[in-house]
Amino acid sequence: MKIKCFHHPESEAEDTCMYCGRSLCADCLLRRNDYCCCKDEENCLEYQDGDFEPPSYTLIPNAHSLLDTYLDRLAEVRDELDKVMAEFDELVQSLEKQNDAEQREVEKSRKKIKGFQAFHMAQENMAIISLMQLIIEYFNVNQEAKDDELIRRVDEGRAQMDELTPRLKEIMNVTEPFQSVDFQLVEKAMSIHNGESD
Repeated sequence: MKIKCFHHPESEAEDTCMYCGRSLCADCLLRRNDYCCCKDEENCLEYQDGDFEPPSYTLIPNAHSLLDTYLDRLAEVRDELDKVMAEFDELVQSLEKQNDAEQREVEKSRKKIKGFQAFHMAQENMAIISLMQLIIEYFNVNQEAKDDELIRRVDEGRAQMDELTPRLKEIMNVTEPFQSVDFQLVEKAMSIHNGESD
């Protein structure tokens, strides 16, 4: 049995009002970013009570999924960045011991490319942290948005930001000389690598 609109029994309901819980048709329904409500406030019981306000977290639509997306991407880039930095550090150490002039040039090119990768991956992580800070600052101002899951995710975000930020700044300082790489260098490194693989 299909649900009918509370105000128009002849019309099928498309959704319900998050405030009063009534089933509403397209003519009665107002869609927001992440919820639905009565188009006409006079028809909504919660508005008639006079003491109901929309939950503040709706001002940042999908705060949960945004935090999840940022935290997941942060972890993904961090893991990849750790691998790139391990390769970069290995090349730095290898160059200190390398006596063969040709091989030294190859390793210097690889070091530049790894440094370029690391610098821009650290930059991406810093940008993600900045986006997370916006949500956390909003959350701090709007403490009435009491949501246990969101509080947990915000705390997780704060912890990751505190842990990662000094490390990312350190990586960017170390790899800053390699923040730009010309195409010829990349092409040369790739041709050498492909030659070694054959």
